[in-house]
Amino acid sequence: MSSRHSRESSITPEGESAFEYIVRHLRLSPEEYATSAALKEWVRENKDHKYVPSQLLEAWHFDVNDELFGKTANTFKRTA
Repeated sequence: MSSRHSRESSITPEGESAFEYIVRHLRLSPEEYATSAALKEWVRENKDHKYVPSQLLEAWHFDVNDELFGKTANTFKRTA
């Protein structure tokens, strides 16, 4: 099985989420999350099967494919 398999665990052996791992690896503070191009790309690739704070999804206007419910979840409100 490939390590990029979509059903791989979201928890690392160290007990942190994959999101926590990547922000630690990138050495980002919470204030830097929304302006990090590397984090944005990671989120784009992993948002449908890894934990990502909803505030980031909203900041980047990302929808999440919620496979458990078979629909796309809008995580932000669009204004008219």
